[in-house]
Amino acid sequence: MKAPGTVPSGAEWDAELNQIFGNTGVIVARLGIAFHLATLLEEYTPSTCLLQAEEQNNKWVYVFYAKNCPDKSWLEEVTAYIESTLTKHLLSTDRIVVKCFDNPIGSSCLHADSISIKMLEVVENNIMPILHKLSFKNNEYFVVVTWDGNIAVGRGGERNVILPKIPHVFFGHTHPNEVCMPSPTDLENMLDALCSGAIIEVVVSRLCSFVIRLRRPLNASEYDKFFMLVEQYKRGRINIDRLLSELDKIDSIEVQVKIGH
Repeated sequence: MKAPGTVPSGAEWDAELNQIFGNTGVIVARLGIAFHLATLLEEYTPSTCLLQAEEQNNKWVYVFYAKNCPDKSWLEEVTAYIESTLTKHLLSTDRIVVKCFDNPIGSSCLHADSISIKMLEVVENNIMPILHKLSFKNNEYFVVVTWDGNIAVGRGGERNVILPKIPHVFFGHTHPNEVCMPSPTDLENMLDALCSGAIIEVVVSRLCSFVIRLRRPLNASEYDKFFMLVEQYKRGRINIDRLLSELDKIDSIEVQVKIGH
């Protein structure tokens, strides 16, 4: 990769993006589906965990362990819900295959929180470096991963980036300065995205990164608290330190501020 501040263009840019991202988008989206499947299965039967998530014959196959596996019709209803409500038909139900066993297979078994941690590791290793690089430009840039595994990179204005209402699993954008703290508008958009199924939202600057990771879907009281904090932040009634402290009390999310890259 070139030194920070030098962003290629044209064919060179496309080649570099392909080299950096590879199949990252598919991995992130596949883990995102696994996360939501795990949370739905946990509501049906506690102690559910993911044994395997992989692509087979152009299908995304998920294998779960549960003490009491739901029947096939329930699993079909879940995949239909994922396809229509979460991915907004970017993925068809015949591409998602869900299996459940009542005896563990292998040693690795991931709950929803662990799945999103794994997704964050993929993001930090494969997407955050390019966002950091783009933060040295004068405009804001974004990287979005949609539910079908595609990755889009775009440029916004000097102080904002506007993303069409695309169903996504991950969204990150840059601040072309040293400040990675989200603006009130950023935070409002993050809340909307997390309530629509997104799992990780980030802001990256030259010096630091701000990350919100969903540990499990927000419940009604957590949404109300998050919304109230956004409103107070917009009106200047709380500073960033108080905001971070209060967000940290919401169990369903993890907030990280990291200095350096």
